[in-house]
Formats: sequence, C-alpha cells, structure tokens
Amino acid sequence: MTSAIELPGISKSANSPYIQNYGLVLEFSAQESNKDRKVIQGAFALPRDQDNKVYGPPHEAIVVTIDFDGRYSVVKPFEDLVALVGDVEETKAALVGYFQFDMYDYFERTSAGIHYVVSSLGVYVSNILQIPIE
Repeated sequence: MTSAIELPGISKSANSPYIQNYGLVLEFSAQESNKDRKVIQGAFALPRDQDNKVYGPPHEAIVVTIDFDGRYSVVKPFEDLVALVGDVEETKAALVGYFQFDMYDYFERTSAGIHYVVSSLGVYVSNILQIPIE
C-alpha cells in the first residue's frame, strides 16, 4: 500500500480529524495504515489571546508519547520539519494545524498488544489512542 501522504507531515489530508474546540486531538487512520504502518492523524487549535506556552512554530512543539507494557518512547516528530506559510491556519481566534506520523517510526514493531498514544502541545494534552498491534 502506498500512502497518499508523506510521513511525518504537517498538512491537512482527507483523513485529518475535525477539531471543535481549543486543544489537541488524535485519531488512528485505518485508511492510511496496514501491518507495516500505523498512521496517527492529529489536529490542534490554539487560542490566539492566551499564553499557550508554545514558542515558535506550533508543530515543532508537539510531543508524542507511545507506551506499551511499561516501555515508552517520547518524541517530537516535527521538531526538524520546516513549517511554511499556510501550514498553520490563522483565524481571529485561533491557530489551527494538522499533522500525521507513522507510529512505527518511533516504536519497535515487534510488540503485539495494545499500544497507547498521547500527545501534548503547550498546555494542551490530547485524547489517548489505543492502537492494537498483532
């Protein structure tokens, strides 16, 4: 399966999650995943009028934690990516952005069971995903 998106990436795709309020949301993208890839899609909305504790481009500050059976990886998948004008949507009230990454780029593939994925951005913490690995 060839993915329609480049990973890790910071563009909006057809599978990007909808974000209703301020914060950070993650979704597991079954359409972009297979046995060799576990693609996580995300979106964030940061209020412009508050100190969100995010300095610089928001994507660079995203932290992802992947946990399985007491072993974990903590990574910043977009730390070295260059954000371009348009990668973050600016409205009067918020900065909105999207992202996607392959969980296997940051955690070994050999562990069968439920893996937990959570992300943070400044003062916001996402929902926790449960990703089954066979």
